Amino acid sequence: MAGQSSEEFDVLTFFIYVMALLTAIVGVFAGWNRSKVSAASKELRKEISRLSDMEEIALDEDFRDWVAKDREASKTRGGRTGNDFLALIDNTTSKFGWSNPNSDQLQGRVPSERDDELLVKLTVKNIRIEELVKFCVEIEKAWPGARVSEIPSLKFNEKEETWDTTVAFSIYRPDAQSN
Repeated sequence: MAGQSSEEFDVLTFFIYVMALLTAIVGVFAGWNRSKVSAASKELRKEISRLSDMEEIALDEDFRDWVAKDREASKTRGGRTGNDFLALIDNTTSKFGWSNPNSDQLQGRVPSERDDELLVKLTVKNIRIEELVKFCVEIEKAWPGARVSEIPSLKFNEKEETWDTTVAFSIYRPDAQSN
């Protein structure tokens, strides 16, 4: 009987050591992951601070005037114009495989309530919403300062199970301030 309890004790001791080893391994991984999370959260706090600083600078009226003057100057140095924006929309619609927007879809320069804004409306038929979102993101990435100002119409075509839409893009027009 004494030999049997010694065997049981050895098996029990073995499992205790195995559990202690596994606990130590889990503790090491937890510490390692904690250090990674701490480093990532520190980096995130830095980014938030930078974004806050950038927002403060962007809202500064003097900075906005400087940007407007710089854009005005770049226009005279061969910078991008409203026609370049229309060409960007045309190229992007071709890239997406949509029909030529210059034929009947692109309404072009539409009067805007603001003098410093160029508004371009694009009408597209039989598209999926996913394509529309990708298109809008592509335009906003390709032209800094471009934005989707509104989507005045979005109608579902039950027969085709697609959408017909009109999207209005706007860009900043620095030449309007100098007039």
